[in-house]
Amino acid sequence: MSDSAQPTPQEQILSSYDYFDPDTLLTAHSSYLNLGYWAGECATADDASIALARLLAESAGFRPGDRVLDAGFGFGDQDFYWLENWRLKNITALNIGANQVKIARRRAAERGVGDRIDFRQASATDEAPRPGEFDRVVALESAFHFDTREDFFARAIESLRPGGTIATADILKRDSFDFGSVTPDEEVKIRTSLFSGVPPVRNWYGARVYAEKLTEAGFVDVSVRSIREEVFEPFLRYSLAMLEDPGFQERVGAENLEMSRGMLADAPQIRRYVEGLDYVVAVATKPA
Repeated sequence: MSDSAQPTPQEQILSSYDYFDPDTLLTAHSSYLNLGYWAGECATADDASIALARLLAESAGFRPGDRVLDAGFGFGDQDFYWLENWRLKNITALNIGANQVKIARRRAAERGVGDRIDFRQASATDEAPRPGEFDRVVALESAFHFDTREDFFARAIESLRPGGTIATADILKRDSFDFGSVTPDEEVKIRTSLFSGVPPVRNWYGARVYAEKLTEAGFVDVSVRSIREEVFEPFLRYSLAMLEDPGFQERVGAENLEMSRGMLADAPQIRRYVEGLDYVVAVATKPA
């Protein structure tokens, strides 16, 4: 982007991550940034965020001693959770946000796991992988940002050992939505709406194409499963309820509260846009 050009919505979203304050998030006892998996008895954003991290780990087939590449780690919460609960050998975690990397490294040092989690400021599409370095590659609600996903898939399969797996929790264009019923401008509004992640145009496709792109990258046993009903609507309902919660109001402060109210002001419109979105867990294997 030139100095005189206006930032694209994608660039604005990516740059905003460095301004997130881990103490003013929807989660009260962690710093997860994802929408969560609201299945079972999840009652809070913390519960749902951990449930999503657990679902992704189980989908990827984490085992004790695994070497894991985490592409897009936020503040690193899932990596601490995975390391402790699956007894992984090590995690290499990539993030382009300098502030998030700084905070995650500090937390790793405080927990005494800095030698087992390598938090790097790097792009998932630019980092040069070493062949066969990892047993699992995961991206928890981040791959829609990667420009492009195909570049990420190519690097993932190169970095995996034979028989290793990739697993993503990702936001997509919804295959079953009738985009012929909306104008091109309305489709842009869906792609750049609140819960879309604002993916680059080249990443705007549905689950069928997603599976094809994993196959084209060389993966086998490809599965792309929608969990949208356990993500978007329950997250929206919880977010709206929290706006009226005194504890949340006090914790985030007046300025952040008003910003959240503005973002969620038109819930019916948010729901209309969500009809065009899918949320999937995708899993695939590098041939043995």
